[in-house]
Amino acid sequence: MRFSDFISEDYKTASVKFNTEADPTQVQQVIAQYRQLVNRNQVQGQERNIDYWAKQGWEKFSQFVQSKSSTPTVTQIKRKQAAGKSIILSENDKWLIVIPLDHDASCYHGRNTEWCTARPNRGHFDHYFLDKEVVLIYCLDKQTGNKWAIAMHKNLSIAEYFDKNDISIDSRKFQQQTGLDPKKLIEMVPHSDTRIADVRQQRKDLIALVKTRFQEWEDRDTFLRDMDLERLLAQTKLPGHCTTYIKVVGTRHGPQEYTGAVAQTIIWAAVNQDGSVIRYIKNPSEAVQLAAVKRDGFDIQYIKNPSEAVQVAAVNENADSIRFIENPSEAAQIATVKNDGTLLQYLRDPSEAVQLAAVITDYNAIKYIENPTQEMQLAAVKQDGWIIDHIDNPSEAVQLAAVKQEGITISAIKNPSEAVQLAAVNENGNSLRYITDPSEAVQLAAVEQDGYAIEYISNPSEAVKLAAVKQSSYAIGYINHPSEQLQILAVRDNGSTLDAIINPSEAVQLAAVNQKGTAITYIKFPSEAVQLAAVKQDGNAIRYIENPSEAVQLAAVKQNGYAIKNIIDPSEAMQLAAVKQIGDAIKYIENPSEAIQLAAVNRNGDAIKVIKNPSEAVQLAAVKRHGEAIRYISNPSDAVQLAAVNQDSLAIEYIENPSEAVRSAARNTFKRKLHRGIDDDLTEMERLKTLSGLK
Repeated sequence: MRFSDFISEDYKTASVKFNTEADPTQVQQVIAQYRQLVNRNQVQGQERNIDYWAKQGWEKFSQFVQSKSSTPTVTQIKRKQAAGKSIILSENDKWLIVIPLDHDASCYHGRNTEWCTARPNRGHFDHYFLDKEVVLIYCLDKQTGNKWAIAMHKNLSIAEYFDKNDISIDSRKFQQQTGLDPKKLIEMVPHSDTRIADVRQQRKDLIALVKTRFQEWEDRDTFLRDMDLERLLAQTKLPGHCTTYIKVVGTRHGPQEYTGAVAQTIIWAAVNQDGSVIRYIKNPSEAVQLAAVKRDGFDIQYIKNPSEAVQVAAVNENADSIRFIENPSEAAQIATVKNDGTLLQYLRDPSEAVQLAAVITDYNAIKYIENPTQEMQLAAVKQDGWIIDHIDNPSEAVQLAAVKQEGITISAIKNPSEAVQLAAVNENGNSLRYITDPSEAVQLAAVEQDGYAIEYISNPSEAVKLAAVKQSSYAIGYINHPSEQLQILAVRDNGSTLDAIINPSEAVQLAAVNQKGTAITYIKFPSEAVQLAAVKQDGNAIRYIENPSEAVQLAAVKQNGYAIKNIIDPSEAMQLAAVKQIGDAIKYIENPSEAIQLAAVNRNGDAIKVIKNPSEAVQLAAVKRHGEAIRYISNPSDAVQLAAVNQDSLAIEYIENPSEAVRSAARNTFKRKLHRGIDDDLTEMERLKTLSGLK
């Protein structure tokens, strides 16, 4: 029979005996509780033996089990201690909302968050809750494990909200994420609760006591360690006092070994404020070392034989701290150069991995590497092609990478291959200037990237010239004696390139002004044919023509009526052509005849606004063209008024005191519009009714 079988038999025997003394159902329940107590090691010695209790009898056995079941376990006691003190504002199946009253409670409820107030070995909770009197409300979602915090400041008008990653959010986003009303939560805070006031007053009293004892300690001038003072410092975690205490003791008596919970609390408070205190601590733990160098990497100089983790933390905080590490690990070196590649120069015999990491971070690091691998060279030139100047005998692959990054770096390459030359000019056509005797293929590639690159080619072929001009018409200026075909190609693209052509033929001139009329400014003594072509393209080009013929003038104003402003003493025929092209051109004509005025307003009724003292005939012509042009006529006659409203019923708006005949004519015009199916909007009808007295 197995041992477990013996135990089961013992329980059966005891059960049979107890059943004679009490209700069997109750007996089974109590025995089940007893077995749980045994399994959880809450009973010791002979009390673990059921035979012992069978002999003691049912009454003593049941009383013992009841007493032990109500006693918390060591684990439960520890868990309760870890939970600290807090005020529960609300709790249900989903939410637990609490105000932590001490650091333990803050750490317990804020675990698995990034909140500084919930980090062990930090004094942030005491600083905010006790010293600054900021009430912290932790909102814990039991179902998802998600958490939020509200920081309610002393003046009660400022509240901050944070998610579990310590990212600040506004109240609107807090409510969206939680479904909780932040205003109601804040209203639930029991500001008058004595528990909050008590812990804050205790803190104030304790701080006052620390300051008094600290002053007494300083006055003694021995600066020996004081265990009572250390206990007070540990309770308050005042970073300034803890830092000063460790520094003063260490300066006077040398580094001290701080062991035990009290001393460790002082160390943490000090190191979290000033990492340099580590120089006064003998044999600091790795955790303390890490905290020190994370505040200031240079503090690693005070640590003997720092671990790799500490080295990496130090250089991540300040890469220059590598100078204070003897024999840094490869991981520390890599972390260093990833922060600043040029610090490679301070490393002794760095590995290839370290060198590559340095170059990837900063191409300049290659300057400090003897015989860099091709991988390193490529990593460098891909960042800045010019670094190839610091590479001895770069391979073609490295040369290609360099010129692809910056074409003109080919100037730093001796005897580049055609492939490298092509890559260079494809990136920047002007790289051609640094290539000796480029092939036609390279020349073509260069001018196709930048036509101006033809400047650097001696005796380019027609194919190269053509490619250059196609890429940039202005490249024609760098071609000696270009053919007429090339010239025409250039000016057809941009007439202004005519400026770069010496003695262009009439065919070239015509091609230029047909593309851009004002290009005539670059032509000395243009023929009438060229002049005509120019003004037909842009009438204003006439301003660049000396003594244009009447035919040229006429062509100009037909293209752009405003061109008449550039014509001295234009004939009436010229004036007529101008205003027929654009009625407003009349403003550039001095003393226009009635015929010209009529032509202008027939083209654009509003042109009457620039005509001085127009005759009734001109006025009539203007309003017949555009009824609302009456606004520009002073004291129009009845005939003009009638003509205006006959053209546009709304013209009545601009007539002072219109006669009934004019009003009637306006109404009739409006009705005719409706009958013709003109889709006028209702606002016009409303305006007309008001103005014509229909309402």
